[in-house]
This record gives sequence, C-alpha cells and structure tokens, in this order.
Amino acid sequence: MQDKIGKYEIEEKIGVGGFGVVFKGRDPYIKRPVAIKTCQVDEEEIRKRFFREAEFAGNLRHPNITTIYDFGIHEGVPFIVLEFLTGEDLDKKIKRGDSFSLEEKLRILIEVCKGLHYAHENNIIHRDIKPANIRIQEDGSIKIMDFGIAKSTHMESHLTQTGMTLGTAAYLAPEQIKGEPLDRRTDIFSLGVLMYEFFTYRKPFQGEIVTNLIYNILNAEPPPIENLIIDFPKELQKVVFKCLEKNKERRYETVKKVQEDLENILKKLKSGEISEGEVVSETKPIQKIHEEKTEKTPTLGFDLKKKKKFFYFIPLFAVAIFLVLFSINYNSKKPEKKVQNIKKIKVLNPLKLPKYEEKFNFDFFIPPLERQNKGEEQKEEKKIISKNLVPVSFYSNLSCKIYIDGKYIGSFPPEVRTELLPGNYEVLFKTDFSEEKKYINISFGGQNRFGHIFPQAGRLSVFAQMGSPYGSVYVNGKYIGDTPQSIILPVGLHKVEVKRPGYITKEKEIEIIEGKEARWGVTLVPENP
Repeated sequence: MQDKIGKYEIEEKIGVGGFGVVFKGRDPYIKRPVAIKTCQVDEEEIRKRFFREAEFAGNLRHPNITTIYDFGIHEGVPFIVLEFLTGEDLDKKIKRGDSFSLEEKLRILIEVCKGLHYAHENNIIHRDIKPANIRIQEDGSIKIMDFGIAKSTHMESHLTQTGMTLGTAAYLAPEQIKGEPLDRRTDIFSLGVLMYEFFTYRKPFQGEIVTNLIYNILNAEPPPIENLIIDFPKELQKVVFKCLEKNKERRYETVKKVQEDLENILKKLKSGEISEGEVVSETKPIQKIHEEKTEKTPTLGFDLKKKKKFFYFIPLFAVAIFLVLFSINYNSKKPEKKVQNIKKIKVLNPLKLPKYEEKFNFDFFIPPLERQNKGEEQKEEKKIISKNLVPVSFYSNLSCKIYIDGKYIGSFPPEVRTELLPGNYEVLFKTDFSEEKKYINISFGGQNRFGHIFPQAGRLSVFAQMGSPYGSVYVNGKYIGDTPQSIILPVGLHKVEVKRPGYITKEKEIEIIEGKEARWGVTLVPENP
C-alpha cells in the first residue's frame, strides 16, 4: 500500500467501490483525519461521475452533507479528499433490523430533509437517495453521501446509474425509469421509498427480477403501512404516500414541506397526541401482537360484538367445506383426458427497457414430451452455431469502445475478443473525441484480428477550482460539456474556453502532448462583482 496520495498520508484502506479504493488518511498540516476516495478506472462515464461529485458536493457546505476538502490527481489517478465519517450507513442498520424509536427515526429523516433541501436550493438534484447513501455517525449526526450522479437544474446531464442493481433500482422514481425530465421531486420520491423502508424494514416496491420491480414501481401501490405496523400514525402514512405518488405533480413541491410535516408529527408524538405503533414482523404476526396487547389489559368475559361477528362467518365456512368435498368427489369420477398441445405464450416487455431485459421461461406451460423435443432441437441448433463461430479480436492504440453492427461488445484495453459467424460486419471504434467505422469480412482460416490506429493523442482535464461555479467547456469552438471534463485530444495546440452566463469567459491555448495529461483549473469571475 502506498504511503501518500498528494500531500495526504495514508493510514489504512477502508473500502473498495465501483470507482476504486477508499483510504483513511491524515492531513499533515491541519492534523485532521480524512477519507481519500480514488478513481482507478479508465471508463469515461465513471471518471465523469467522479469529477461531477467533486464539483457538486465540493461547493455544498451543510452539516448534513459530506464535506469535500480537496481534489487532485496523483500519478494519473484522480482523488477526492472528504471529511472522515464515523458510524454506519443506514442501509446496514435496516438490513440488521436495528431497533429505533419512532422519535429517533423522525429525527434522522428530518436531518436528511435539511441536507437535501439545501442541495435543492443550490440547484443540485442528488438522483441517488437511498439508505446506503445516508451515514449515521457515532455522535448521532446525519450525512448525505455520494453525489456521483447528481445533476444541476441549470444543465443537462447524460450520466447514468452504471451497473444498475436490483437494490439501486428499488429507489428509482417513475420519471427516471421512463427517461422523462427530472427535478427535485425525483429526489422526493426516492426519499419516500427510503422512509417507507425505514419505518417498515421492507421496500415498498419489490420484485425477484429487475423487470418485475420496475413494473411494480410504475403500476403497483405499496401495502399501507398501517397493515404492517399497528397504530401507525395516519398523518405520517399520508406524508410517505404523498412522496410516493407516481405522478410527480401530486408529490410535495419541496423537501422543506416534507420536513415541516415531519417536524409537526414529531411534536405531536412528544406531546402524546399520537402513538408510536408496533412493527409487525414475519416472526411476530399481527394477531400475536393483538394477543399481547390484550394480555397487558385483561378484561373479564369476552367481547359480545366480536362473538356476533364470528357467528356471521359460520354459514360461509359450511358452504366452502361443502364445495371442496363436492369438487374432490367430482374430480375423482372424471375420466382422465390426454393433455392437449398448448400454444406457447409470447411475453413482451411492455416497458421496452433493454437495460433491464430478462429472459422469461414459460416452458412449464408445454407438455413434457414436447418440452423434451424442444430442448433437444435447441441443443442441436446451438451445436451447429457453435461449430461455425470464428474467434475474432479487436484492438486500438487508444482507449475506445467497440461496436459491431451498432451493438456494443467491449472496451479497449484489453483486447476485445468474441466469436462471430462468417460474413461482413460494420465495426465502430469510438473514443471521446472521434470515431472511425470499418467494414470487415470474417472467414474461416482468415486473419480475424482487426484494429484501428488513431492519430497521436493525449488527455485534457478541465475543472472548476474550489469555490468556483461550473462552466461550459469548448474545445476549438466545439461544446464538449460542463466542468469537470476529461477528454482525449489529438497532439497539438487547442483553443479551450470555459463559459458561463454572467461570468467572464476564460480562454487558453493548451498544448496536448502524446501520452500526457494537460490540466487546467478554472476560477470563473462574475462580470459585475
């Protein structure tokens, strides 16, 4: 393990994530512990997410948002220096089933609302609110973490939740799934999912596969919390379900309003106007809790009203038993019928979400003999295809994505290897600044290794200095994106501009050297300070 990253001393490795490694470190000058988050992957979208977190969270200063102290690049590896957080993520506490009083839960959620409202007031949408991004520190303070896919309400963002998992998908708002415009109400929906899970220890929308989960988010209503928690405050349930409205026009307009409603409920809870309720778990059904409550306040005799209600059901039970016995007797006398061929059912994905597409197996509708024949036919087809497949590989001199006939097959480096049937194909080699199409022919016994050599190139990284707002980056007059940006450019001089309405445009000619990175930190100054 390395001893230093930049000026920061490394003490220990504390985690590994999608970006890279997280270390516990120490600032040698201020003498304080820090967390150092590194980005050790070359995939462009992940690097952009990393830079985006540094810029957005770096300009937020609030007690409920993780503070970013510094950003830099050490030996080609970008890193962010954050305040060192103690404690655990809320996600772990929920999964363990840690016990919290309703008052404690409300206090935690109010703090989350405060931090989220501050981010919204600064035109930042988090887009990834979930228990795993909420840290409860040892002193009880609450921190919102990970602004990696956050977006500004003042600009477009094409960053996505790379590597979407079933757990992450559970917190998506309907408009995120549909690809519609997002605003602060998107975070409010995710906050509603978090609140529901925190109160009940189960997610409001569930599914064994992502497509089922996505369908439920778009179409199903979660079970009322009062069905899961006895005497759960109705006012609080209304708050949660208003956040979970599928139509964002019906949700809260601001997180501040959610916070105010939670604070009012907390006051009523402390004054005794409302009760805390008791969670119904799998090992403690609702009837058992009613029994326990009855034992605590015993009464003589029994409730005549309940007894009368019971008598109403006796005729129904008798009819049900008669129907079951009749059905058994009737079926036992029926002659056996041969199973008829049943048509195969074709299932379409109504959401048309290729990222979450799953293969549904409905073979259990097909009679055993036909199923066996079908399986043998498929095996034979696979054998024929596999015999005709030809190993193929692709390479380049620069990091690039490779597409065959429009379909992404991998990123170089390392050399991309696959198998294809003989024939003609269109191959696209795509970098951050250029792309090249080639038409290839694959044949048995041929030279099936293909590559493309791009012009000599280096990397340009443009970012806003701490305290400076973001700006739009132009290279040779072409809009590249908003800071921070890290792109590959051909060797030579390039005119780079950073613009923002109401601020003085920054211009600079930057020389790109082969295999090197040119870095430019920009501080934008208002036109009328």
